[in-house]
Amino acid sequence: MSHPLLTFLLNTLFPPICPICQALMSDANGICPACFSKMRFITAPFCDMCGQPLNMPENEGTSYCPECLKKPKSWQRARAIVVYNDTSKQLILPFKHADKLQLIPILTRFMLLQKEFISEHDLIVPVPLHWRRMVKRRYNQSALIACQLSKQTGIAFDPCALKRIRPTIPQGHLSPDERHRNVRDAFRVSSAHKIIGKRILLIDDVMTSGATATNCAKILLKNGATGVDVLTFAKALKHNEDTINEFFLS
Repeated sequence: MSHPLLTFLLNTLFPPICPICQALMSDANGICPACFSKMRFITAPFCDMCGQPLNMPENEGTSYCPECLKKPKSWQRARAIVVYNDTSKQLILPFKHADKLQLIPILTRFMLLQKEFISEHDLIVPVPLHWRRMVKRRYNQSALIACQLSKQTGIAFDPCALKRIRPTIPQGHLSPDERHRNVRDAFRVSSAHKIIGKRILLIDDVMTSGATATNCAKILLKNGATGVDVLTFAKALKHNEDTINEFFLS
């Protein structure tokens, strides 16, 4: 933990700025009020299974979206903090593709809004990258977030529980069925004894079609996990294919 006087001096000499609009700020681990107001936070009512916001009064009717009622997911529950939109993508894309690792505390701070949900799990596991993409990117953004969530909550973290055993193509222009085929059998559990009997929280930065989370959850459950839930920073709404395509192609 940094000394308060040192923090004050550093903030005086190098004032923190909003990572989205570069406005001056007093807090280095946040965003400015103007950008905050443009973030669309996901609050109830939402689908209890996939986290999709529902267009109905809270506590009225079903707690599942039509898609999940028709075809339940392999995981139990998915939660996201914000909708993937023009504002939230300015936190995700620089972190994901431009080495802006200073965004980790901001993303983690937002994701800890689901601290009660996180606390229900025994083990935090990130969605893995294939080694070829890891070489190109040099880090797994999901693992960095998962590590920080583990430190903040005290829940065990295993960055190697899942392994991506074959490369997959970008999914932006694929249909939902093609996305699932693209990642089918792409994952493997490294050490089954580490996940047997554990309730697992799977971490990723964004959920789009849910194909990746579906296949990760299936292999974790097959190898002994008692349950799998998913937590992401953002969620691309199901009806907004342009948003989903932009994410994968960026």
